[in-house]
Amino acid sequence: MPKLLHEFYLLPVYPDRETYDNQPGDNADAPLWDGTRKLKHWVDPNPKNVIDFGIGLGQVAIYDAAIEMAPNGTFAVGPDGQPKVSKMSLKLDVAKTLNFLPAKGIVPTEQDLGGGPLAKIMVANASQTESIPLALPPGARVRWSPGLGAQAPIVYLAGEPLPEEQGAVGQAATLGQVLAVANRIAVKVGAA
Repeated sequence: MPKLLHEFYLLPVYPDRETYDNQPGDNADAPLWDGTRKLKHWVDPNPKNVIDFGIGLGQVAIYDAAIEMAPNGTFAVGPDGQPKVSKMSLKLDVAKTLNFLPAKGIVPTEQDLGGGPLAKIMVANASQTESIPLALPPGARVRWSPGLGAQAPIVYLAGEPLPEEQGAVGQAATLGQVLAVANRIAVKVGAA
């Protein structure tokens, strides 16, 4: 049975600064927004796969799988029309820190920041979001949820048939394929 993508996030993802700051526990408040970097809604305090590239690049955290984000903050789409998953590397200090906008609802503009070249970079970064690391089991594939409504990325584990393998509308499908899709829909809406 396919699962929702967020079940495979490697680390907790926080929608905003307030959610992070108000979570229970003994965590420090999120650092101030750094306009020279993309937005980042997750933190990896102890990356497991780190490579030291030396003086020029320094230490880099490597993630085997990450869901890429589009400039508008939605999930990026690959050339096959499906959610884009790829390897990701980040400088170690970036991997270990959050980067939220200053306050909910405030999006900086060039005028707010003085209008120079750095201000343009900061405004562009306010609309960019870092990819989110995933913990996908071997052979898992990320696809859009089947259906006509709003689509969400879902994960099919190894051996589970993909929607395009089950027969699409207008294509001949076996009775088994039709029943499998109907059962999957019934389970999602709680009718089974």
